[in-house]
Amino acid sequence: MKHLARWWAFVLASAPAFVFACEGEEAMAHIERSEQLGWMLLGVSCMIALISQRFVERARAKKWAPIVLGALVLTHPGWWMTARGGDCGQERLWTSISATAAIVLAAAVILVRALRRPAPAS
Repeated sequence: MKHLARWWAFVLASAPAFVFACEGEEAMAHIERSEQLGWMLLGVSCMIALISQRFVERARAKKWAPIVLGALVLTHPGWWMTARGGDCGQERLWTSISATAAIVLAAAVILVRALRRPAPAS
């Protein structure tokens, strides 16, 4: 767990060092592609969050799972981040990938917890 925390600290500390410039004939195509990918990743994130809700009761995660998944979906950069800045949407693309990965990780935790526990008796 310490290694994971150190890795995230490194990623967050080095993130401002990555700067992309955007100009030229292909700039608008890059921007549009980043916008499309951001929307698609948002859609994938919403579908994963909704599907993982099916396993919440079995995983006995009724309290934290909907809150975590909902917060991750609502703060997904696909909703609010623009691709029209000076980086051709690279920031929107990479933060959308990161947010989608976080949602996949949360859904995986819910799924693993659900598969480890027996189904509730009906």
